[in-house]
Amino acid sequence: MGVNGDIVRIETIADIYAFYGKEPISDYLAVIDMSHNDNPRPRKMFFDIYCVICIFDDFDCNHAAHMNFLAPGSELIFKPHWSMCVRGWMLCFHPSLMQGTLLANRMSDYVFFVNKSQEQICINEVERALLISCMQSLNFELQNPFDKYSKRVMAGGVMVLLTQCLRFYDRVNSEDRLRHSDILRHVDLLLNYLYSSTRTPDQLPTVAWCAEKLNMSANYFGDLMRKHGSMSAQQYIHQRIINEVKVRLESGDMPINEIAYSMGFKHPHHLSRMFSKIVGCTPREYRLRQRSVGLSSKLTE
Repeated sequence: MGVNGDIVRIETIADIYAFYGKEPISDYLAVIDMSHNDNPRPRKMFFDIYCVICIFDDFDCNHAAHMNFLAPGSELIFKPHWSMCVRGWMLCFHPSLMQGTLLANRMSDYVFFVNKSQEQICINEVERALLISCMQSLNFELQNPFDKYSKRVMAGGVMVLLTQCLRFYDRVNSEDRLRHSDILRHVDLLLNYLYSSTRTPDQLPTVAWCAEKLNMSANYFGDLMRKHGSMSAQQYIHQRIINEVKVRLESGDMPINEIAYSMGFKHPHHLSRMFSKIVGCTPREYRLRQRSVGLSSKLTE
């Protein structure tokens, strides 16, 4: 175990036992009840083993918790608002636990280990109780004398716990996707109203403008848009603007300068620049191309 001030490196299962002042029970697995530990938390911990951490949100009256999933090579950065003596449970297992067990074939399923930046999810009271039950079951197995079945039983228990975590992970991401879908719907409605109005917008819609209309901060709005979408908030808004410009280019003979002003551009060349960046050609080239396609279609009828 490496210790450098308030930074700790955990390289083996023995290191995590030593850090919490406990005698090593196994080379493969450690289950730590952090609630029964008085060691002050470090600022940062590096892990060369797998680790699942459930930290209690004591300030939450619903007895929720948040979880971190750390693969070898990951780090845990303790949040400033966490109390100095962190409460919760920790499961650590060495990669050698998987050898010769079904767990080795299932590790690719546990996607929360893929991202070596700090992956974190929030779980509710029921999920917290279920997770603690899994931890306690594994801890009970660790207290029994080791025999030829011990490794397989421990690997199986870890697989059950990780599968439960996968259920939590999918639930959280499903809720996030619903929230994201909802925010997209609101943005679409906002832009549809803006451009269906007979009034010419004073300016182009921006991230800050959309956020204000939706009663959000610009940062929070941007995070929601970026979390599960393929575009940033600004890219999404610009794409919607260009889609509207395409409709106006295709549906009539309005001069491109007038289209620019009707969309809220201060200068027509700003429209040309955005259009070229997103579509790959100028508005004039796009209009000519669409008319050429339309003429060809009529000639073949």
